[in-house]
Amino acid sequence: MLPRNLPLSTRILFLLLVGVGLFGSANYYIFGRLTYSSLEREFKERGRSLSRLAATAGLASVLQGDPVAMASLADDFRKDNPDVLYLVLYGPGGSPLGGTFGPAVPTFLRDPPHPGEEVQRFRSEDGRFLDFCAPIANGTAGWVRLGISERSIRARVRLGQALILAMILAFLALGSAGAFLVARDIRRGAHELVAGAEAFSFDQPTPGLPTGRRDEIGEVARHLKAMMERVQALHREHLALLSKFKEADRLTIMGLLASGLAHEINNPLGGLIASLQRLAKNPADAKKVEAYAGPMLDAAGHIRDVLANMMRFIRQQRTEPGAVPLGEVGRKLQLLAEPRLTSAIQLAVEIPTFLPPVYFDPSCLLQVLTNLVFNAMDAVEEQGGTVTVRGWEEDSFVRLEVADDGLGMPPEILSKAFEPLFSTKPPGKGTGLGLPLSRQMVKDYGGILSLESTPGQGTRAVLLLKKAGP
Repeated sequence: MLPRNLPLSTRILFLLLVGVGLFGSANYYIFGRLTYSSLEREFKERGRSLSRLAATAGLASVLQGDPVAMASLADDFRKDNPDVLYLVLYGPGGSPLGGTFGPAVPTFLRDPPHPGEEVQRFRSEDGRFLDFCAPIANGTAGWVRLGISERSIRARVRLGQALILAMILAFLALGSAGAFLVARDIRRGAHELVAGAEAFSFDQPTPGLPTGRRDEIGEVARHLKAMMERVQALHREHLALLSKFKEADRLTIMGLLASGLAHEINNPLGGLIASLQRLAKNPADAKKVEAYAGPMLDAAGHIRDVLANMMRFIRQQRTEPGAVPLGEVGRKLQLLAEPRLTSAIQLAVEIPTFLPPVYFDPSCLLQVLTNLVFNAMDAVEEQGGTVTVRGWEEDSFVRLEVADDGLGMPPEILSKAFEPLFSTKPPGKGTGLGLPLSRQMVKDYGGILSLESTPGQGTRAVLLLKKAGP
């Protein structure tokens, strides 16, 4: 088998060369053998006919014992038949009487012929030849020996083999050219498939593919295009479901915010009402007005900020992605999380104001951080603990960490944390959508969200966010 890493044109050409070489060699050999055998049979029949003809024509000269007539007969046979090398006539006793060589015949012709040796093969300096023997008057008057060269047979065989070889070479040249064209066409089709696959995008029309071809490349292209269209349809369905999940996650967080909103507003509102009641008893007391005015303004401002952030989150007042200052996000995160804080849960937001802004949607980033902080607060709710939000620069990212000192998660729970609808919280408290949606939102803006947890040592959510700007 050829290595698969060889170019297609090389493999096709190699197989063509091997196939043509084996087929051509076999045909060259078989043609030579068959042609030679056929011509040899024809040649022997011709030699027998000539030897019998010479026996008939030489009867008179043998009976007369005329060597001149015998030599003349031999010359005439050689002129009429160029393949005839010699003609020798023998008497009844087997002695040579005359012919091509006169009385001085070669050694191998001096022995009388034997009736059983009709045809013999000899080799000389000029090549191989056949020796034919025929009786004169049934052997009573003598014998004739006739030698015919095989040069004409071999010339015809060589000519036929040369034609076979020329046809093999022509077929090889045409086959190589055809193999090159086929391989180039397949390679071009493969490049078009690769280019189409590389140009594929979820939100763009399917790239151009050679779907009009009627060969295997076209069939693959049609299947690939159908697969791309199915993937794009699945992507659209995924986006629609993701939008619904985001809305469900937003409503879940909104419910958690609302659960502590009353406490967060009631405390400053109660102080504000108490201060107003005291002032109402004696509105002309300037000292009381001066003492209560500052706390009253602070309480009213706190209520306003909490309500404003809550309404903005509920209405999904999102802006276009851009440079988001993390200091402002940290301040809003603190305000949103305060309603859920208790004496057993501490929140520390340690995001330096000098950190570079990140590329994100402000509302989405606040939703992600709120989700992570609420999860951390749930983790320490029973035994109490601290949730810490830190941030610092790390290469081309800004790293944010939301850590808690709760019980942590075992590996089997941690491995499923980002699976949609998976939750360890009791029914009604968690949807299992917060973490997967948060990770998707972070990914949408070029960031990374991961979880690290050790049983008994708490959990840490790590956010790597792209810095804003070039």
